[in-house]
Amino acid sequence: MSFFLKQYFIEDQSGWGAPVNSKSRVRSKPKRTFANPSLPASLMGMTPERLPREMQIFGTLFEELCLRDVRVYCTAMGAIPNPAVCYYGDADGLEVDIVVELSDGRWGAFEVKLSEEKVATAEKPAAA
Repeated sequence: MSFFLKQYFIEDQSGWGAPVNSKSRVRSKPKRTFANPSLPASLMGMTPERLPREMQIFGTLFEELCLRDVRVYCTAMGAIPNPAVCYYGDADGLEVDIVVELSDGRWGAFEVKLSEEKVATAEKPAAA
């Protein structure tokens, strides 16, 4: 894996340590993400004609693209020294795709969906 990290094929997205008390265990193990989602798209032969027919893959690549763009925007904003771009997930199934935490403690959470069909499922709270 270190070869792929050094060559900027993949990046680790760390788990976010939410500043709230949670009854459930929070996942903090890094997730491996592609530095550029065009790499796996090309390796899988995803042409512009094929990609819309493979909605699960399309959705995953779209999420990776959004994550990449958020990382780029945060890096480009000189006013934000070392912003944390993380994910959140807990043992109860509550998860958020992207969490940006600023050095002053402010944060924003973003759930990425490719279509409106999955929004209702994403909005449901985790089972109690």
